[in-house]
Amino acid sequence: MEARTTSILARLGFSEETLNKPVHIFSGGWWMRISLAKLLLMNPNALLLDEPTNHLDLQMLIWLEKFIEDYHGTLIIVFHDRYFLDRITNHIAEIHKGHI
Repeated sequence: MEARTTSILARLGFSEETLNKPVHIFSGGWWMRISLAKLLLMNPNALLLDEPTNHLDLQMLIWLEKFIEDYHGTLIIVFHDRYFLDRITNHIAEIHKGHI
């Protein structure tokens, strides 16, 4: 599990020197990366993401888009960036005043 964790964190941009640092020292963008690493380690059948691009830099946006494209489970995203949604989805349901 340690080797898999290290590999996932490296893909998310963590250097070897940051792996043993306490989580509270990281900024919001890095906290998002830590959360994504936890998800990858769990390998869930379904993901519910709420504004997943908040606090992400361009490199992580590209990585997240690729991750979503390769993800084979059920994905529900609450999102306001229509451009990003158009690139990552093949079905969109808009909920407005209680109607889909």
